[in-house]
Order: sequence, then structure tokens, then C-alpha cells
Amino acid sequence: MEKNIILDEYIDYEVEETIEENISFDGDLFVNGSLIRLDMNTIQYPLFSKNTRRKKNQAVKYYFNNNKNTYILVKPTLGNHIPGDFEEKVFLILIKIMKKKGFPKTFYVTGSEIKKELKNDNKIIYTRIKNAIKRLASTIYSFNNTLYSSGEKGILKSEVITPILTVEILDLNLKKNENVKAEFNDNRIKEVYKISITEHFYNNIVSKGYLVYDNDILLNISSGIARKIYTIIEKLRFNNSYLEINPFLLIKSIPLRYDKRNINRTIEILKNNFNILLDLNLIKAYKFEKNNTWEDSLIKIDFSEQSIENKQLRFFEDKNNFVALSKNMAISDTVNSMIDNDKIEEQDITKDIILEILNLMPPTAKKLKTMPSTIKTAIKIYGLKQVKKVAIYMKKNKVEKIRAYFIKALENNWVKDEELIEEVIKKEKIEIIESVDNVLEGKKTLAKIYYDDLCEEYKNKLEYIVKEEYYKKCGQRGKAQMLAFGHSKKSLVIEYIIDNELYKKSNGLKKLKSIEKEKEEESKKVDIIETKEELNIEELKKYTEETITVSTSLFDVSEDVIKKIKFLVYSEITPMIVEKTLTKEILKDIIKKYVMENITH
Repeated sequence: MEKNIILDEYIDYEVEETIEENISFDGDLFVNGSLIRLDMNTIQYPLFSKNTRRKKNQAVKYYFNNNKNTYILVKPTLGNHIPGDFEEKVFLILIKIMKKKGFPKTFYVTGSEIKKELKNDNKIIYTRIKNAIKRLASTIYSFNNTLYSSGEKGILKSEVITPILTVEILDLNLKKNENVKAEFNDNRIKEVYKISITEHFYNNIVSKGYLVYDNDILLNISSGIARKIYTIIEKLRFNNSYLEINPFLLIKSIPLRYDKRNINRTIEILKNNFNILLDLNLIKAYKFEKNNTWEDSLIKIDFSEQSIENKQLRFFEDKNNFVALSKNMAISDTVNSMIDNDKIEEQDITKDIILEILNLMPPTAKKLKTMPSTIKTAIKIYGLKQVKKVAIYMKKNKVEKIRAYFIKALENNWVKDEELIEEVIKKEKIEIIESVDNVLEGKKTLAKIYYDDLCEEYKNKLEYIVKEEYYKKCGQRGKAQMLAFGHSKKSLVIEYIIDNELYKKSNGLKKLKSIEKEKEEESKKVDIIETKEELNIEELKKYTEETITVSTSLFDVSEDVIKKIKFLVYSEITPMIVEKTLTKEILKDIIKKYVMENITH
């Protein structure tokens, strides 16, 4: 009796030959060295060879550093060769089907399903598919200090030996497989593949940001080299329409074998594959700009503006589909944004609804031809309520780049911050604040409002004050301090606004109540200003006025404003003098408060 074939075991043996390829990157190959990390998506590992002349019993070892302790070894089974372009296409199709089925770790698939995705009517294709799946299941990958772990949130500092997947080829004529046969409800199907993505690969796919590539686009790229170039440049460009990349960085990332003495041949291979991407409208233009040598040259790539929106839409659609699917799965990865419950069916998203959203947006939104379809997609994914909120948010903030901002606001849930602001401003009662964390967040939010509402002149004055205090704390004002301040300027200003409670004047909010327990008054560690009986009023007046003069001398402050500050200070400290509670520290804080209020308003 014929049995099911199970491929989940590997017998180790010595291969006839191991080719070593050094694909480590020199620092000077990077336009921005931080853009390339080893925590790649699964799709970016060198899992599938671009060599069309692969040999049986030949392994390939890719080194990622010159010490040769960071590598990926791809080892075939005896009498076989390592996976190539066709296996990559089959793998992409399996991931696509896995996604459609809800990201299960183990799932069933037929040869005809894979054949349909390949768009290949050749009868021999079924044999090629079976061989490709067997090769995927039997090829062993050794990752040494190169495998990303979702649990560790980084690269595993160890060696992991694993295949991509295991497969059980089920004969549906067997009685024990009747339950599987019933699932397909097609008597013509005689054989089914039970695919199980191995743990490390599965976790990498579903937890490492999942595959934010359109599988149909990838499968439509005929060349494996062009496909790899596309995945690399799509990652590196982020949401930009322009990218510069060193040709050697691309050659090593694909990776392509090359000889520096005949590098022009490899450059021609790159150019031919860029032309494929150009013909498919995946890039707008490219240019190889050679300097003295190819090592210090650049490839300059332009992308269409529409491709940015498509990429962003693809991202949040993939992200939210994953959230919806993962609710019924044991997936450890936490996804930041959730889907509203008011999603409506596509046929119910009428022109009137889209027009309603457009009317809520800045007027220029109506001039964009692609905006209706963008809104329609967003409603299906995020729900009508959330889309309306974002539309109102955009008009309120006078957004100029409508489509890009709309997508990013939905993707990052920017309206959540807006709702927090409105809530804090609307309510002044203690019910707003239920914990210390909320108090601090409320203060931070109001501080941001206060800062954003200032005109440029007062922003500059406030930033100057904060900068001077920062230099004072540092004890010097060298180039390092200037760079550090420039990098953290806004956060330092916000911190200053909170420390000095300037946020209380933001948007008419007069008082933010706190539930923090009152701490016992600290013992006075500064010199006490003399009591009323011993107080030298003239000295107090001299000290106060000198402090106010110094504090306002850096700014163009009128005499009237200085008189006002003096009046406010004296009005507040008089009761303290009477009650014998005034200290120099308290006096300095009071002066500081009124000086800041009157030079920034």
C-alpha cells in the first residue's frame, strides 16, 4: 500500500564542495551605514541562489564579516542542489497562501493552487513544483550569529540549523486522509501537500514586520536578481522617492559572484535587471554614476510619487489584515493599532460617503484624482469613524501633502494625540487624571500645545533660555554640546515648559489638577531671608530688582514690562514676608516665573 511521504528529517553528510562567498560590507559602501542591519526579513536572506549553474552536492557559505564567524551555510541533500529562482517563487506562493488562510503555521495546499499562482500551463510543472517543495524541505540552513529572533528582539548569538519548512505529501486515496479530502471537495485532487513552516522562519515572517511586499509584484518579476534588487531598494528607500546606493553593496546583498578584474560584466548584469524593474514601472528612472572606481560610485534611483502611497497603503493594509487574522492565532507579536468595528462593505461605500470625507478635508483634497480610491481603501481597513476623525484632524492642522499625510495619520493613529489634547482642555476636574502617568502625559501634551502656539520670535527666545541653561549644566559650550542640544532641543524645551508650569496658560487651561500625594515640605536648605523684625527691606528690594534686571537684560523688554514684573513679584512675596516663609530659593522661582510669563507672551 502506498504511504504518505514525510520530509522532516535530515541525514548529515559531507558535501563534495562548499563555495565560500564573502558578502561583508565595508563602512564606506554605505550612504548611511545605519540603514543596513543583519535583522533582515526572511525574504532578504540569501536563501535562494542566483547562480544558474548550481551543482549537485555543492553547498554555499555566505560570510557576513571578515572573521568568518557570522555566516549562513546553505547545504543540499545528497544528490541534490541548493534552491534557486524557481524554489523562491514557490516559497513566495506558499507564504501568500499561508497569509490567505490566516497565517497558520501548518496548512494544506495543492499543486494546482501553486500552478495557478505561477500562471504556467505546462503539464510538467506539477513535477517541478513537487521537486521544488521537496528541495525546500530538505535543504538545511545553518545560521551562525545571523538569524533574527522575535523573542530576543535581535540576532541570536548562536548557531541555528534548520530547513525552511517540512512537508508531508498526502495521498488522498488513503482512507486515513478522508478528512483532508473532504476539505477540498474535489475528486480530481489526488495529492495534497501538508506544509509546516519551521519555527524560526515562521516567527521571522509573522513577527518581524511580516512581508510588506506585494507577492503578485514579486512573482511578476521574471528575474530572481531583479526581484532581489527590488526587495533591497524598497527596504532602503523607506518612504522616499529617491535612493542612492553603492553598486558593490547591491552586488553583495543579492549576492552576485564577481571578479574585480572584470567587474564591468557584473555591472552590466545589474543594469539589465534595473531595466526589468523600469519596464515593470517599479522604478521611475536609474543612473549609474561612476567615479574613479566602481567601489566609490553610486546608483541613483528615482521612484514615482504614487509608489510611495502604494507602499504606505500596502503597509497599513497588511498590518491591519494581520491584526484581524491574529485574533484567532497564538501569535506573540503585539501590533500597535487595532481596527475599528465600524468597517463597512465595499458596495456600501458610496460616492456620497467619499464626498462627505472630502468635504471634511482641506479643500485641495478634491483636486487629487486618486483621493477617492484612497479614502475607499482606508474606510475598508480603518472604518468610517476613524477616517472621519483623520479628515477633520487634517483640516484643523492645515495639511498640504494630503495623500501622504492621510495615510501616515491613519497608520500611526495621530488622531489619538489630538483626542488626548481635546480631553485635557475640555475637562479641568480631577477626574481627568487617574494616575501619575496620566498627569505627566497631560502636562507633556499641554506643553507641546503651548510651544506650538508660540510665534517664532518667542520660540526663539524660549529656546535661547533653555540652551543657556543646558550649557550651564554641561559646564561648557563646545561643539559636542551644541550638536547634542540641537538633537534634543524640542524635548529639552518641553521639559523646561513643564518644570516652570508654563503649560498652564496653554489654550485657556488655567489649572491642571493633580492626584499626586502632597509631599512633606522639604526643610529649607537655603538661607532664610530675615523675618519681619530683622528684615532689611532695602537689601531685599536691591536683590529682587537686580535679579529681575539680569533676567530681562538678554531680551528687548520695555520699562513698562519690567515694572509689571516687579509689581507681580512684590504682590506675591508680601504675604510670605509677613508669614516669615520667604526664602531666597522661593524668591528666585517667583522672579523666574513672572519673567518667563512676560517675555514669552
